[in-house]
Amino acid sequence: MATYYSGYFGVPHSAFEEKGVLDGFIGRDMRLHIDPLRLKNTQVPEFIGTYESVFLKYFDRFAHFVDAMPSEEEDDTFFPLIVENMQFPEIPNVGLGYSVSGKPGKGMNGKTTKQIAKTTVKVIKAGMRDPELFLFMHLFEKNVGADRISDMAVSILRHQILSYTQRVAADLNIATREYEFEDVTYTVPFYGDEPMHFSQPHYWQTCLWLHHMMRFQMYVIIIRA
Repeated sequence: MATYYSGYFGVPHSAFEEKGVLDGFIGRDMRLHIDPLRLKNTQVPEFIGTYESVFLKYFDRFAHFVDAMPSEEEDDTFFPLIVENMQFPEIPNVGLGYSVSGKPGKGMNGKTTKQIAKTTVKVIKAGMRDPELFLFMHLFEKNVGADRISDMAVSILRHQILSYTQRVAADLNIATREYEFEDVTYTVPFYGDEPMHFSQPHYWQTCLWLHHMMRFQMYVIIIRA
């Protein structure tokens, strides 16, 4: 039987609800995904302004890489850089993100990453430079579902998520340990040997592709005009 965060950490479920925090399952994912577009209007202190300053800024680099490529060939010096920066391993203890098949996701890596890198080069060479394009990958790459978009968002925003988790844990008096990530130390709850990553309903989406379909169609119309 699944154990909720609240039960595992000895905190009433109502306390999670009052804080607006997902009371997820320990060691299991839920059929929910993070929709990065919902960060635009967030009022959560750790995430204010991060849609532009962190999330979109991360993808700006790819246009610069492609500009430096004389061709679309994989043996170009910058192609491995694009592949490397497109790898987003699934972060443990997030509690979100099932693949289309219903099995736990594996993040974004391997052959999928290489294929996305090829597509990235093609679309940027074709003049589509808006970093928001990367939110629509699940519409033109068959192996990229909402779960992988969610993994991507968690990886890019991991510092902010850990900071948010640290604050929530302190407010709910949840036992914590120190965790160092990229030379920054956070004090967060753990399950096993890995830190927890709390999230809010504000960022959830059960059907990401439907939410973005109209926006994607607008991109196509603008590009073809």
